[in-house]
Amino acid sequence: MARLSSRPLRTTSLLIPAIALALIFLAPYSKVEESFSTQATHDILIHGIAPSALSHYDHVIFPGAVPRSFIGPLVLAFITYPLAVIGQAVGVVRTSADVQTVMRCALVLLTTKSLASFANALFTPPKLTRREAGIHRACFDVITALQFHFLFWASRTTPNSIALPFVLHAFKLIAALPTSQPRFLTGMTLLTFLASTLRLELAGFLIPASVLFLAGVGSGTPNKLTRVVNLLRAGIVGGVLGAATSIVVDTYFWRGPSALIQPRQWLWPEFSGLLFNVVEGKSSDWGVSPWHTYLTSSIPKLLSVTSLFLIWTIITRFQPQADRKGKAKSIPSVNKRLPNMTPIRWLLALCAGHIALLSLLAHKEWRFIVYTVPCFNAGAALGLRRFLTTRPRQLAVLLILGLTAAITTLLTLISHVNYPGGHALAELERRLDTLPTSPFGELRIHIDVLPAMTGVTLFQALRLSRRTTGDAGVGKRKGGFGTSWLPSAVPELATMRRVVYDKTENLDRSPKNASAVSQWSSYDFLLTDRIGCQIFEERDEHTSGSTETEDPPSENPAALFEPAFEVQAYTRLKLKRPRAYIHSLIYPHGEFWQVLLASTSQGSAASSSASFVSIGVSKRWRAANALLPLQIQTAPAVTVCRKRQPSPK
Repeated sequence: MARLSSRPLRTTSLLIPAIALALIFLAPYSKVEESFSTQATHDILIHGIAPSALSHYDHVIFPGAVPRSFIGPLVLAFITYPLAVIGQAVGVVRTSADVQTVMRCALVLLTTKSLASFANALFTPPKLTRREAGIHRACFDVITALQFHFLFWASRTTPNSIALPFVLHAFKLIAALPTSQPRFLTGMTLLTFLASTLRLELAGFLIPASVLFLAGVGSGTPNKLTRVVNLLRAGIVGGVLGAATSIVVDTYFWRGPSALIQPRQWLWPEFSGLLFNVVEGKSSDWGVSPWHTYLTSSIPKLLSVTSLFLIWTIITRFQPQADRKGKAKSIPSVNKRLPNMTPIRWLLALCAGHIALLSLLAHKEWRFIVYTVPCFNAGAALGLRRFLTTRPRQLAVLLILGLTAAITTLLTLISHVNYPGGHALAELERRLDTLPTSPFGELRIHIDVLPAMTGVTLFQALRLSRRTTGDAGVGKRKGGFGTSWLPSAVPELATMRRVVYDKTENLDRSPKNASAVSQWSSYDFLLTDRIGCQIFEERDEHTSGSTETEDPPSENPAALFEPAFEVQAYTRLKLKRPRAYIHSLIYPHGEFWQVLLASTSQGSAASSSASFVSIGVSKRWRAANALLPLQIQTAPAVTVCRKRQPSPK
């Protein structure tokens, strides 16, 4: 048996935050799932929370189908603000887009800190020797760091990700049940609070935990009545406090400006979500999945190839293991080399109950069970530790971890080109001062639905007016949280130019409607998924139902806009031919070496006057893609159109 170092690499504890932060910079944009929390955090930082400020909030214009809680955005705003101010002072934060990056970094650091505390509670010297504790913790860190989805989404501002660090702290307390009943009850109180304020699906952990606790699991008083009373007390305190907090906070933010709530109506978003999705059965509107989806699709997706370690843990700890002579060993003799991991078994049981309960619902998303990943990884760490006991198994470990890292690399490259709206707006912001436009007046940019859903946020709008009045050059710059005495959370560009970002939906696209053509001609730039800037479409006069003017438009609608550049986005994977793949790596004129040579001999930034067809697909990205046996194929997804300049007479 190969001897393991008694001092495992302590750098493994830095792997998780380092990789999580790297994923933020490799995919800095966001999608529609994160839009509410991102936009609300921006509005809180800029406009503040005074009643007069609520009418400026983004959710007033785009309220959504079901109201979301503002508790998460409030938490994000208050942890982002000091970091954004410090970043401006040291010159790191220069634009509003940088503040969005700071917000995501703050969230991911909070999550990784909670994750480290969670792991320390499971793998500690009181339960293990110092050497074994270090080895198990290193196994946990490596497994978690190499998986893609958990760390990628740990920085995303979905309600699930915002709740994640607090859920991990609750798990840390709940895992103490075998030895400490008071800590378990505190964890149940916190989890109940989170379920009633941020994510109702967390009740899927509360139900199996309560059943097992009442069945007598754990130390403490064996009196069932006392257990019932203690459990009810924890649930009532957490539930009532969470419901009261949510009702007060969310009614305040939603009542005044939003038509979704009547003047005398109270709002509890998670309860509204329960009625909408479960009682009324509207969750099926978002898609229906088979009952086994979590087991056969979501868990393998989240755990990747390292799920083999978890399977090995379950097999070796619950079934006899054969020795070299083929005789079955008893479980006690197998487990002499391993510590008593009752807390991990306990957490795995809760995760199994959580998944079983959520499998009863028609609509399923892997984000609903993302909280189980650290628990599964703790179990997988036991399996990985077993694999390290012999040299042949160590080779298997290298293979499994290598495949996991390869999959994560592939998914990271795909994610980099999966936000065409964000890439398009970022490139347009860089080129606004160089593209031929009118030097006077404001610029108007219209953003279609697809770009808005794939990376465009208020933070990405660098030239958005954030002053006390709407007139260009008039009014004072708003301070932090809409005040006049706090430093502003968002820096203002030195060469500020008034830009209006318009996300109006369902605009008339009839080329025969003069008012529609006039509306479109008021924009200087378009971010659209209509390749070639063909924004108008012919309609049947008898079936369109639109009111068209008798007079035709004074200008040709088809000639209003011309493409400035296009943005590529991911479409599909294609397996490379083995011979061609090897050829591209070995020979100097192969694809990889040609791309690598181009990226080193020429600047990565092309001329701003060029017609871009590869925005979002850098030469470094192409070089990395050339290294893979799978080809990541892209296609134009978003076109940035500019108004045609009148030809000189």
